[in-house]
Amino acid sequence: MPDPVAAVAAYLQDVAALTVFGGELPAREADAMPRRVVVVKPAGGGLLGGGTLAAGDTRLDVDCYGETALDSWLVYQAVYAALKGLTRQTRAETLLHWARPSTRGTLARDPDTDWPVTISSWQVFAGE
Repeated sequence: MPDPVAAVAAYLQDVAALTVFGGELPAREADAMPRRVVVVKPAGGGLLGGGTLAAGDTRLDVDCYGETALDSWLVYQAVYAALKGLTRQTRAETLLHWARPSTRGTLARDPDTDWPVTISSWQVFAGE
């Protein structure tokens, strides 16, 4: 079964040369934070494909952390460039077709940790 979260995380790790986690930041990483880390997680949605079609879209939230607000913004810019440049390829046993920004970066503070983070949402078309 296609896993767009794992596929996008693997793609960003390779292309943007960043530390990337799928789903959530592992608890073991908390002591080293804040630092340059990306977390890719499902955000619901998706209107294209599905049913008998072997591909469809999904929405992903991408949280870009950094040591400072500016650093998290620079991580986001690297992620944005990488995802805008995504072409059809297979990662994590999932065929990625394209990625489009649903929302561009929003600079914020993580409400639980107060770490600087830039948040964006992406529509990703992927399949088998």
